[in-house]
Amino acid sequence: PAHDLLDGYTWLTVLEDGNDASDEGFAPFAARRLILTEMQRNRGQMGRLDTLDHLHEIAIANSIVTPYSSMLVLVNQQQEDLLDELEEGDDRFEREYEQVGETVENALTVTGVPEPEEWLLLALAAAMLVWYVRAGRRQPLKIF
Repeated sequence: PAHDLLDGYTWLTVLEDGNDASDEGFAPFAARRLILTEMQRNRGQMGRLDTLDHLHEIAIANSIVTPYSSMLVLVNQQQEDLLDELEEGDDRFEREYEQVGETVENALTVTGVPEPEEWLLLALAAAMLVWYVRAGRRQPLKIF
């Protein structure tokens, strides 16, 4: 059995045959804990594809998100086909970085306009401040 200390709790992981488990709602929590334990145990081997594939299969089977899986919303068949193609590559666990765009030269020229809800909150704050000041003038200041 593997012991792990996380958030002040000692966790014990015992590998058993899970065929007699009756509560399906607990399975994702147990799978997440198993994946985190295996990641901790195999720290030096996380570059091995067979280890990553095994952890990824557990994550997919239990519909959980881990550092080596992700939550993707696929809109059409083309995206699903592309994901299937990328999952077959040897670099499937390497992150891809996209260039988002160039940063504005002068950040001070960028202006922000508050949303209508923010204007309402600003108006309410100003009204409360005016009310507080006027209410304070009507009552004399009491010092013990």
